[in-house]
Amino acid sequence: MEFLSSYPQWLVYTAIGVVIIWFIQLLLWLIVWARPVYRGYRERKGTAVFAVSQPPVSVVLYAHNQADALLRNLPEFFNQQYPNFEVIVVDDASTDETPEVLKMMEQRYDHLIHTHQDEEMRTISRRKLALTLGVKAAHGDIILMTQAQCAPSSDKWISSMVRNFTEGIDFVLGPVAYENRSGFMSRFYSYDLLQRLITLFGLTLAVRPYAGWGTNLAFRKEMFFANHNEGFASHLNIYPGEDDLFVANVCSRHNVMAECSSSAMMIDQQSPLSYGWRRDRRNRAFTSQRYHKWPMFVRSLDVLTRYLMVFGAVAVIVLSLIFTDWNAPFSLDNFILPTVLLLMLVLRAIWVIAVILQNARTFHLHRFWLSPLVLEFITPLIDLHYLMQVRRQRKTFYVGYIKLPSKSKFFRFNRADFDRPRSSAF
Repeated sequence: MEFLSSYPQWLVYTAIGVVIIWFIQLLLWLIVWARPVYRGYRERKGTAVFAVSQPPVSVVLYAHNQADALLRNLPEFFNQQYPNFEVIVVDDASTDETPEVLKMMEQRYDHLIHTHQDEEMRTISRRKLALTLGVKAAHGDIILMTQAQCAPSSDKWISSMVRNFTEGIDFVLGPVAYENRSGFMSRFYSYDLLQRLITLFGLTLAVRPYAGWGTNLAFRKEMFFANHNEGFASHLNIYPGEDDLFVANVCSRHNVMAECSSSAMMIDQQSPLSYGWRRDRRNRAFTSQRYHKWPMFVRSLDVLTRYLMVFGAVAVIVLSLIFTDWNAPFSLDNFILPTVLLLMLVLRAIWVIAVILQNARTFHLHRFWLSPLVLEFITPLIDLHYLMQVRRQRKTFYVGYIKLPSKSKFFRFNRADFDRPRSSAF
């Protein structure tokens, strides 16, 4: 280690710290963020454990003024290759042609149920109340939750999600992607969602679950009511959180599985995409304050070490060249330290690109090559921006402070209101 003797001691210690942080980054990427790739590989090779039974499934679909989306997407749900399922569309006081579309669809598909929520309820989250009514109306043992602007990417969506309900598994997280569109910002939104998908699935499989997407979430119906807070009741006075806070409150380390196949992908077709992306970012920034601390610690550790490793390595390389005595005879020892650090940066860039590419390949999404090396430093700044924004605007996320008993009157309804002749398949 004689080549280090020509450098100040503090610079040597800094270089050692950068090496330690480099190893932390390596472990995070190979153990946590690559977990969806490992899981997807086992699913494709048939070594993953899947359930054989195909229990009845109820797809609960939220809709609000989305008649065009229902016309476009509802047939995709009824084309599913699954024996026992129904589709329950909860119409949240739509003022467009949504009721007419649902009545027309009801004549075409005998396992379609639709409900209507009036505009009267203003003291609690309307979306959560609507979804609760949909879950209570469900006849199936498994609930698949999604939204009207979404469409499954294949006819095996239901079967791909349900096969994960082995013994002890009560929740299944499904992958979500934006509809493929051209343009720089659309590509950025798609990458941002892919990065968040990798983070969510990686932490779910390696650490513990902390959130989910309401556009592709499956759970046992009994778990919705087994929770002492009765589904969403603990956060009904908050607009968002029907997916992530529900998962954060009810799930444990051992009762959740992430489905990592492209056949389970749900395509989000919301338009304009920029509005939907910003709304989702704001909602997640607000609800993230209620997530479990341990997965949030791992996520923060990754962001912190990401900046320290890259900028620390660049700083040490520059300073090592500054402190080199260029008047002395030429020696290769003067270049060992900057060369090692430069090689570490190159190796990190290779594994970042490789993990992102393999994740995109697992989910059959757009491949990002060099852009992640830049965007991975931009997305944490976006997180910080929205965290600061929701702290200033936190009151806008509440619909009213109410105290609900464990058996809330808002959840009472007459089951006969939803029962009607069923198809023989269900």
